[in-house]
Amino acid sequence: MFKAIGRWIKAVGYLLTGQIDSARRVLDTNPHVIRAKYDAIVEEKIARIHQYKQAVAGLIAQEEKKTQQNQALERGGTESGTSQGRGAGQGQTNRGSSQSIGIR
Repeated sequence: MFKAIGRWIKAVGYLLTGQIDSARRVLDTNPHVIRAKYDAIVEEKIARIHQYKQAVAGLIAQEEKKTQQNQALERGGTESGTSQGRGAGQGQTNRGSSQSIGIR
């Protein structure tokens, strides 16, 4: 008897589900519903495109920042390269390598 009651409850559930599904199918053919779904999809796609644009802009800004930092470091290295400290270091390195080979 309990099995019969369980089957009856399942049947009622399937009936309600079927009615809801058929009601959804009828609503899906309604032009206003179709337009609303289309508008929702378009808004979602536009939001995703804006997200992609922001991500690309962030990457470009990050690259520009790195480029500016590299240029600043190169300028700083060039200015210190004209100082005596770097020039003396290069001369010592060259003398050391020529002495180790035995060429003067």
